[in-house]
This record gives sequence, structure tokens and C-alpha cells, in this order.
Amino acid sequence: MIKKLLYVAIAGFCLTMSFNAQAAMKAADRVDFEKVKAVKAKAVRAFAAADSSATDSTATQETWKAIGKATWVEGPADGYTTAILGKSWQIDVEESEQTAGRYRMVPYGAGSALSDLLWLDGDNYMYVNAQNPDKVYIEDYEHPAFLLSQIVTENGWNNGAAFYGTLADKVINFPASSFGISTDKGTKWYTSNTNGKFVIYLPGAVVKDYAFSSTITNCAADRNVKVTCKAGADIACVKLKVYTGEVDLSTAAKRAAIVKDALANGDSIAATGQTVWTAPADGRYSAFVVATDSVGDVKEWKWSVVIAYDPDADNWESIGNGTFTDPIVPALGYENTLLAESQTFEVAMERNKTNANLLRLVNPYAKHPYFVKYKSKLTKDGHNHYIVMDTTDPDYVVVAESILGFNLGSGQAAVNSAANRYAQYGKDAVLKYYGAITIKDGVITINKDALFASEVDYENNALYRCDAGQILLPGTSGIATPVADAAADVRYYNLQGVEVATPQAGQLLIRKQGNTVTKILVK
Repeated sequence: MIKKLLYVAIAGFCLTMSFNAQAAMKAADRVDFEKVKAVKAKAVRAFAAADSSATDSTATQETWKAIGKATWVEGPADGYTTAILGKSWQIDVEESEQTAGRYRMVPYGAGSALSDLLWLDGDNYMYVNAQNPDKVYIEDYEHPAFLLSQIVTENGWNNGAAFYGTLADKVINFPASSFGISTDKGTKWYTSNTNGKFVIYLPGAVVKDYAFSSTITNCAADRNVKVTCKAGADIACVKLKVYTGEVDLSTAAKRAAIVKDALANGDSIAATGQTVWTAPADGRYSAFVVATDSVGDVKEWKWSVVIAYDPDADNWESIGNGTFTDPIVPALGYENTLLAESQTFEVAMERNKTNANLLRLVNPYAKHPYFVKYKSKLTKDGHNHYIVMDTTDPDYVVVAESILGFNLGSGQAAVNSAANRYAQYGKDAVLKYYGAITIKDGVITINKDALFASEVDYENNALYRCDAGQILLPGTSGIATPVADAAADVRYYNLQGVEVATPQAGQLLIRKQGNTVTKILVK
């Protein structure tokens, strides 16, 4: 299932995003990579049998002496998995007796975090050339699962690429995006060490603990945004800055400017523990956490979309259970059949006592077939989740941005409507580019491209276009004709998944038209 990425084109505003999926990664990791722009010259130290022989030959001519244990802080394998990013462990280090400043080590052997994660030891030596402390580089390295190559001319990278590490006080630091990683024997390369976390503390170095992690509430019920941090001993300062609305993080320069502003103008919060920030009103916010060392250098930063709302339970009343033919989950791009195909299921609904035009679905995915089977994917944060709809204009229903109450591994899922996201452009402009959501005779019809789905930790909360769906309000008789792919052929299946060519009266069947699936009783 390929996600249908949102392409915005309203009043000259254009947002395009793309991603390059790493085929070798487990689908659950859902990590994307930027292809290395520099070209690795095939004629110079490309990964090949001749190159491997040369390395082996060099190794056999050298003799090595053990100099102690180094501390390895992971970074270069983040292009393969981010699960161990920033973790550290100790490894044995040897130095060449012929060439001072040339080291070898086995970073991904037994006992390393990568070995524990993959159940696969990388027993190959990694060779580190630190003869020039301003131009430290690691020679091409082959792990059983991937190839790793620092983007320097010594490793055959051209286009002027040079991402050397530096050595000072027995500490080797490597800059961000300084490595290429490949899982297909060097045909395609993707950047790694993207956050610049990779450090090698050689024996005798003063090891700093800059480990830092934080979680930010995506769904802020009662408008309370909870930020929980855990910091290593050498994290000296943590700042929190929350911006109203959406923040542009589309370029490295813009991201750097936001981090700088958050550091300068944010509030100091507990480096380890929980802080609660209360939003002044319902709506979307962008929360940034920045952690620094004692001299103010940024060691980690994280941002998250936050949807703040007041549940206002006393001002809503139940109107019963409706029927939801869901277009949102399929847009997220998962391959499981229950996620990839639109499902029809029961939803609890409420109406606002003060404004009868406001409707909302309560915990909308509680009875979705996938989440009934895998309840652990529903978020357990102690409050209800809602999809709120304003039906004041029956030809232009507005769905507020909402956290949906489930997490499939890439952060909380959310929904937004074109009518809400681009409200400033007006109804006519929005309908020119996107579908409408309408309500008539107790049926809310969701046309194609009227809703956007996202996962807050995936591609910076990138929005993906939804196909069509519908909501039958409580008391609505019959099943409305699905609007999705109206021209597509209709096919029928029994409950065992066998196609039925000629439906008969009294049969309980599954009706599939395009991406819309409904359960029907043939009359």
C-alpha cells in the first residue's frame, strides 16, 4: 500500500514532500532515508572482492597492540535502524604498531546494542584512521546486514564530499550525515549518522553522558501538554518552547532557526521528570524540547504536534451508535488487510447541547476490526478521543484536526480536513482542489481528498490524502451507496472471503467497490 502524499496547491502555496523507503528495514520501523547525493566512484575503493582482499592484505602486514576499551556512542547505523540511536557500549580497541593513530575495533559484535537487536553479530574489524586529528575517517566497513562508508574522498566519494571526523582529548566526533549506508551491496546509498550522534571515546578519554530522551503528549486533553524527559549526567539545560499552530521545518536552515529560538526563548524545564504546559485554547500547537551541554551546545532536540482540547463532557449528549465506513486508516499505508482496506464498523456519537450542528465520534476506532483484535495499539492515556464535525453548512462539513487514539508504531495517528486546514482560503478555493464532506438524510458523505491522515512521528507529521468514506448517523435506515470509486466494479464475498458471483436474498455478504468495503444483508 503506497501512501498518497498530499500535494497542496492553493493560492500559490505549494508543499511537496517525498520519501525513499528502505526496503531492507522491517515494515514496523517505517523509517525513511535521504539518498546520499555524492557519488561513490566505482574505480576508487568501491566495495568489491579486490577491495576486500586489499584490506585483508593490509591487515595481515600490520601488527596490533591492545590499548584498552573505548566507549562507542551509536550513530552510523541509524540509516538501518533508529532503535539504537544514541546508545553506548564498550568495545576493545587496538592500535597499529606500524602506524600511530590507526585503530581497529569490532563495534557491532556480541554484546553490542545492534547485535542484541538483530540477533546477528558483526565480527568484522572496523579500521579508524586518526593520523590527522582534523581529518579522521573510517575505512569502508562491511556488516552482515549492510555496508557502511564514511563520505570522504579516501573512500571513493566524489562531488567534493568530505565529512571528516575530528579527534581532541581522545574523543572522536563525526558530523551529521557523514556516512552512507547500503543494504544492496552498494547499488543504492542512504545517509546515516543523520543527527550527528556518533562519538568514539578512545581509552583514557573523559566519557560524557549526553543521553537524552523526551516524550511529548500529542493528545492534550484538558489542554494539558505533558513533557517527560530523561537526561544523562552531562545534559546541563533543557528548554521547552511551544508555538501556536504549525511550524515550517521543511529545510535544515529553518529547523536550525527554530531550535535556536527555542533555546533562546524557551522555558527551562526539569532535565529528568515531567513538566505540564497548559494551552490557552483548543487547537494545534508545535512543542519543541532542546537539550544542551554545559557550554550551550545542542545535544538533542525533539518536536511534536500537539492537539489541545477541552472534552467539555457536560456540554455533549449521546445520540446513539452510528456506522463508519473509514477512509482514514487505509491512507496510512500499512499492508495488513484490515488496515489497507476500508472497514465498516459501529461508532458512538454525540451532539453538542449548545450547538446542535456540532457532532463528534467518541473513541472512533474502539470497534474497528483491527483494533478489536489488537487492543494494544489503542492508546491508553486515560481520556477519550474524538473526531469533531461542524455541520453548519451541510454542503461543506468541517472536520477539526483530531488525534484518533491509536498508534501503529509511528506516533499517534491524526486526521484533518481540507476545510479546516485551509480555512483561511475560503470554501470556493478549497473545493477547487479538494473534495467536500456533506450531510444529507442522516448520511455524512466523505468525498475523496476531503480528509488527510497522518502519524505525528512519521515524515514530520506529513499529511496523506484519504479516499472516500461515510458515516451513517444513528437511526439512519439502510446502507447509503458508497461514494468512493463509484465507477468501479462491485464485487461480493461471503464471510470466508470467497467471491459470490450472484448474491441471493438472505445472504450476509461483504460488498467491495473500489476501496470501500461494507457488510450487507441481501434483500
